[in-house]
This record gives sequence, C-alpha cells and structure tokens, in this order.
Amino acid sequence: MQKFLAERQDDLAARFSLRFCRTGRSWPRQNINLAWQFQNPRFFEPDRGSWADAAAEIAAAPEATAVLSSELFSRFSEDAIAQVAEALRGFDTRILFYGRAPADWLESSYAQSFRNLTPRDNAGCYLDFVRDPGARRPVARILPVLDKWAAAFGEDAIILRSFETARTTPDGGLMADFAAQLGLRGVDFSDLPQQRNPRIGIKTMGLFHNFSRLLLKTGVPLARKPRDALRNAINRYGRKQGWNEESARFNTAETRAIIAERYEPQVRAAFHKYAGQEITLAGGPLQPDSIARQMPADQVGREDIDGCFRFIEEICTPEMVAAFQPLRDAL
Repeated sequence: MQKFLAERQDDLAARFSLRFCRTGRSWPRQNINLAWQFQNPRFFEPDRGSWADAAAEIAAAPEATAVLSSELFSRFSEDAIAQVAEALRGFDTRILFYGRAPADWLESSYAQSFRNLTPRDNAGCYLDFVRDPGARRPVARILPVLDKWAAAFGEDAIILRSFETARTTPDGGLMADFAAQLGLRGVDFSDLPQQRNPRIGIKTMGLFHNFSRLLLKTGVPLARKPRDALRNAINRYGRKQGWNEESARFNTAETRAIIAERYEPQVRAAFHKYAGQEITLAGGPLQPDSIARQMPADQVGREDIDGCFRFIEEICTPEMVAAFQPLRDAL
C-alpha cells in the first residue's frame, strides 16, 4: 500500500485530492520518522518533521484527504496516541487497520524478525517464538491496540479490515480495498504487479542471524544507513541464491494449537467489536513437527557468509564496504 501511495502520489493528488504526507518520510514509502518520534527516539530526525509538522502540512495542503502510514503506529503507547490525537485535533481522522490470521502473521513476523539485524547470539526456533508469553506480538494484542486508538479518537474512527478478505477484492485485490476505504473510485490498478508480501527463505533467515551474531561479537555500532545497506545486500544475496523462491513455512499441528488458544481469541474479539463480524481464521498448510523446532542459523555455513561478503563488495559503495570490514575481520 505504501508503495502504491508513494509511486502514485502526484496522480492521487491531482485526480482524487488525496495527499500522501511528505512529513516524516525518512523512507520514501512510509512516515517512519513520525513513528520514531515516539517509538524509537534515537532514530528520530527533527529536520524530517514531527507530528506537529505533519498537522501543519495537512492544514496547508489543498487536498481534501491526507494519509499517514507506518506499521510502527500500532506499537504506540497510550501517551503517544494522546499526543497524536492532540496534534490532529480539528481533523476528521480515521484509523485503518488490517487484521491478519494469526497463523500466517506469526510465520511472517518470525521471518521478518531476523531482518532487523538485532545483535544477538541466539534466535530461538519458531516453536519458542510462538510459545513466548512475554513477547510483544501485535497480533496477540490487536484488541488492546485498537482500544487505545479508539480511546483517543472514538470507536467510530476505527476501520478494521480482514487482510485475507481484502486480498480477494475484485479488480485490484488489497489495493482496491484500500482505495475503497479512502473513498477513491475509478483508480486503475491494471499496471500494478501482483502484490505479495516479501518472501524470505529459511537459509536467508539463517544468514541474517549469522550477521547479527557478528554484530554482537564485534560490537560494531552500525548507523542506520549502513545497516539498511547490509540488510538489503543480504536479502538480495538470498534471492540470487534462489533461497527466497518460497517463504519459509513453520506452522505445525503443535504451533497451530497454541495459536488457536493464545492468539485467535483476541483477533475474533477485535473483529466482533470493531467490525461487527465473525471472522474465519485460516492458515497455511501444516508442516512436519520437526519444522517448528529447526534453527535457521544451522541452515547456512561459512561458505554462505563468505559468498555474501563478496556480493556486498560487488554491489555496495567503497564507504559501505569499509563499514562492514570489522564484521568480516571477526570471522
């Protein structure tokens, strides 16, 4: 959705009076700096704009509708949401949230967690990830998340949509559903490629984890840009090796039973309260029991890590390669 908003922003403004706010777009496709203002202050860049700046942009813009978007908004505290509500006071605000079947969301979240390159020596198996009672899983707290936003903006401001249902919307899938929620009609999605969530195979996950271990071993404090470059290089190397042809699948009968008990009631309650509907929570095919217990780091060896370093030298600037040299020296 963010890709669509960013690539079509001029056309959306001209034809539909819709503005994808520029404020806080440290990354071209989302207002991530606004999320960092409250969620990760060490990454917040004041020059790229705050929530107060976003409100000023919206007030001065000629478009009738404005959109702000970041996945991290779902992690805001009550205090942060209250500050957002204060900044947007006077605007008719809607909170659009897509809820996904927990079994699919957890698989995706587990895979994506490796891409964060968080320095760590150990990353548990998928079964540990699903079992972890202290983990802050957004899918497990969807109802309190929506309750927090509703407390600040009102229940009528919450629009909760089923991700799986939205993907089957005629003439555009998820993007057509998203446009409909914004009140857009007549948007042509014919030239958009089929939208898929990014794929990441288990060997790519293992490669990410081994680089995270190197970060821990060296203590190298990679700045955001080198970290983003490293993340991109690892993912591209995985695609080059053919490791990402299919997303890694981890759900077994054991994990699905845990998910049904721990996660699905929250999602059902959220849809009942904010969408007035009972939802069917499907999930992908079940895997053999051993799959949920395997460790991604064990799937790759030294030759894979060396190959990725050589690939980094091919595609990255000399400055970036120099930033990664301490990691290679630690091997």
